Amino acid sequence: MKINIILPYKETYTRNLAGAVSLLVADIKNKSKFKKNIKIFGSINLKKPLTKDYVSCELSKKPFYYILGRTSYYLKIINKKISKKKSIIEIHNRPQAANFFINNNKNNNKIILYFHNDPLTLRGSKYVNERVNLLKKL
Repeated sequence: MKINIILPYKETYTRNLAGAVSLLVADIKNKSKFKKNIKIFGSINLKKPLTKDYVSCELSKKPFYYILGRTSYYLKIINKKISKKKSIIEIHNRPQAANFFINNNKNNNKIILYFHNDPLTLRGSKYVNERVNLLKKL
């Protein structure tokens, strides 16, 4: 089974500029017995990512993201690149992304959401009904 890890939209995945989420993901990936099945998706095109399995979904040269919004366009690109077979989608710190994949889950993928910050401040989990909905569907 493939494991697709989705970094927050602006998270940098390089040794010199890595954020806390990137460092955690790289550590977990390097120590996992499933490391050959893991792909890490991010929005920035990098020359030297922390791990070799990084997949760039850069938007800077894509004019259509202005219509849909950067995050929505980023998620649509990732959704096209994710394995068509049943897989795990691991989302870090973006309940809005979790909702996107819940609503576009044609392959019955398992979706996991990790919170690194206060859920009450993140779009898609600010309100009780949003958090209850996430709990029911994840």
